[in-house]
Amino acid sequence: MKQRAVAIGIIAIVAACSSAQETGMGGPAPVPSDPGMTECPAAQLSYLVGQRIGEIDTQSLPQPHRVVPHGMAVTMEFRGERTTIWLDEQDRVERVICG
Repeated sequence: MKQRAVAIGIIAIVAACSSAQETGMGGPAPVPSDPGMTECPAAQLSYLVGQRIGEIDTQSLPQPHRVVPHGMAVTMEFRGERTTIWLDEQDRVERVICG
Protein backbone atom coordinates (compact mmCIF):
# COMPACT_ATOMS: atom_id res chain seq x y z
CA MET A 1 0.00 0.00 0.00
CA LYS A 2 2.84 2.37 0.86
CA GLN A 3 4.56 1.67 -2.48
CA ARG A 4 1.37 2.55 -4.33
CA ALA A 5 1.11 5.89 -2.51
CA VAL A 6 4.72 6.70 -3.40
CA ALA A 7 4.13 5.77 -7.05
CA ILE A 8 1.00 7.95 -7.22
CA GLY A 9 2.93 10.83 -5.63
CA ILE A 10 5.72 10.54 -8.19
CA ILE A 11 3.22 10.46 -11.06
CA ALA A 12 1.49 13.56 -9.68
CA ILE A 13 4.78 15.45 -9.44
CA VAL A 14 5.81 14.50 -12.99
CA ALA A 15 2.38 15.50 -14.33
CA ALA A 16 2.55 18.87 -12.55
CA CYS A 17 6.00 19.61 -13.95
CA SER A 18 4.93 18.59 -17.43
CA SER A 19 1.87 20.83 -17.47
CA ALA A 20 3.83 23.76 -16.02
CA GLN A 21 6.36 23.54 -18.85
CA GLU A 22 3.61 23.34 -21.47
CA THR A 23 2.01 26.52 -20.14
CA GLY A 24 5.31 28.38 -20.00
CA MET A 25 5.68 28.28 -16.22
CA GLY A 26 8.44 25.66 -16.15
CA GLY A 27 11.40 27.95 -16.78
CA PRO A 28 12.56 31.18 -18.32
CA ALA A 29 10.77 32.42 -21.37
CA PRO A 30 12.74 32.17 -24.61
CA VAL A 31 14.51 35.37 -25.56
CA PRO A 32 12.92 36.75 -28.70
CA SER A 33 15.28 37.21 -31.61
CA ASP A 34 15.23 39.90 -34.24
CA PRO A 35 11.65 39.72 -35.54
CA GLY A 36 12.79 40.71 -39.04
CA MET A 37 15.29 37.86 -39.33
CA THR A 38 13.81 34.42 -39.82
CA GLU A 39 16.74 32.53 -41.30
CA CYS A 40 20.49 32.59 -41.10
CA PRO A 41 22.37 34.15 -44.04
CA ALA A 42 25.54 32.04 -43.59
CA ALA A 43 25.50 30.76 -47.17
CA GLN A 44 25.49 34.32 -48.52
CA LEU A 45 28.43 35.20 -46.25
CA SER A 46 30.70 32.36 -47.38
CA TYR A 47 32.82 34.91 -49.30
CA LEU A 48 34.21 35.99 -45.90
CA VAL A 49 36.18 32.72 -45.52
CA GLY A 50 39.90 33.48 -45.66
CA GLN A 51 39.55 37.20 -44.87
CA ARG A 52 41.07 38.71 -41.73
CA ILE A 53 38.40 39.74 -39.25
CA GLY A 54 40.02 43.19 -38.97
CA GLU A 55 39.30 43.78 -42.66
CA ILE A 56 35.59 43.06 -42.27
CA ASP A 57 33.11 45.71 -41.17
CA THR A 58 31.40 43.54 -38.56
CA GLN A 59 28.87 46.31 -37.84
CA SER A 60 27.41 45.77 -41.31
CA LEU A 61 26.88 42.03 -40.81
CA PRO A 62 23.29 40.83 -40.43
CA GLN A 63 22.03 40.57 -36.88
CA PRO A 64 22.17 38.46 -34.85
CA HIS A 65 25.74 37.30 -35.33
CA ARG A 66 28.75 36.39 -33.25
CA VAL A 67 32.46 36.23 -34.02
CA VAL A 68 34.32 33.42 -32.26
CA PRO A 69 38.12 33.74 -31.97
CA HIS A 70 40.19 30.55 -32.20
CA GLY A 71 40.07 28.54 -28.98
CA MET A 72 37.30 30.58 -27.37
CA ALA A 73 34.53 28.73 -25.53
CA VAL A 74 30.99 29.49 -26.64
CA THR A 75 27.54 28.67 -25.35
CA MET A 76 25.89 25.62 -26.85
CA GLU A 77 22.37 26.95 -27.37
CA PHE A 78 21.28 26.75 -30.97
CA ARG A 79 19.73 29.84 -32.50
CA GLY A 80 18.88 29.09 -36.09
CA GLU A 81 18.66 32.72 -37.14
CA ARG A 82 22.13 33.59 -35.78
CA THR A 83 25.27 33.59 -37.92
CA THR A 84 28.42 32.35 -36.20
CA ILE A 85 31.79 33.30 -37.69
CA TRP A 86 34.68 31.08 -36.55
CA LEU A 87 38.24 32.43 -36.73
CA ASP A 88 41.52 30.53 -37.05
CA GLU A 89 44.81 31.19 -35.21
CA GLN A 90 45.65 34.08 -37.59
CA ASP A 91 42.24 35.76 -37.06
CA ARG A 92 41.07 34.76 -40.52
CA VAL A 93 37.53 33.57 -41.07
CA GLU A 94 37.66 29.79 -41.01
CA ARG A 95 33.96 29.06 -41.43
CA VAL A 96 30.57 30.76 -41.37
CA ILE A 97 27.66 28.72 -40.02
CA CYS A 98 24.17 29.08 -38.61
CA GLY A 99 23.63 28.69 -34.90
